[in-house]
Amino acid sequence: MTRRGDQGGGVVQLPIMATVFVAFASLMVFAGRVNNASSDAEAAARYAARTISLARDPADAITAARHDAEVAVSAGSSSCRSMSFDHELGPDSVTVTVTCVVELVAFGVPGSWTVTGSAEEPLDRWRERADP
Repeated sequence: MTRRGDQGGGVVQLPIMATVFVAFASLMVFAGRVNNASSDAEAAARYAARTISLARDPADAITAARHDAEVAVSAGSSSCRSMSFDHELGPDSVTVTVTCVVELVAFGVPGSWTVTGSAEEPLDRWRERADP
């Protein structure tokens, strides 16, 4: 009786391991993009809220804060395909929410994920005012 060798075993193992590797790499790309976009959205919301809270006239600073948030998250890029900017200007504070849609295209598999960042800042009571 002759013993069978392991010849040809790599032909079966290689496609299985390649599939596992591609799935793992896709998961890492997915997690990295979502984490990066989430931290960018949080930072943009904090920066925009701070910009509005320090302005002499907070209502006039909203347009500038929106533009700064778009630049901070690189709106239109693969890390943030589209961005929405919501603000709530109260008597004592301002709240800004930045929402981004992240492109998750990895290895030809399309998809997207929505991340949100929010920040609240108190209005600076001691800022210089235009009216007496």
